[in-house]
Amino acid sequence: MYYDLRTSAEDSSQRMINVLMSDTVIPIHRHTETSETVVICRGAIREEFYDDQGHKTTEFILRAGGDCPAIQVPKGVFHTSVCLEDGSVIFEAKDGAYDPRKTECYL
Repeated sequence: MYYDLRTSAEDSSQRMINVLMSDTVIPIHRHTETSETVVICRGAIREEFYDDQGHKTTEFILRAGGDCPAIQVPKGVFHTSVCLEDGSVIFEAKDGAYDPRKTECYL
């Protein structure tokens, strides 16, 4: 479930709130034209980074109120988010208008 925080359809940014459950599946993907900011507002997630062959290279635990409440995913890095607590809430932001045909690719 997500909530779009843009001010209008003409707003070219990407800002949204996502609510995740433990069975939420976010395919491993990358953004080819922008980095991504992820901030945990409630609960906890594991942000995983992968190389181009699909091997996990690193992971970060983001926990609301914890030592690592936010992360910047660099442009072009394959990644996914894994929900660790039902009802976890994340804020995410990316540059430019959303166009999955131009900005994302999947492993």
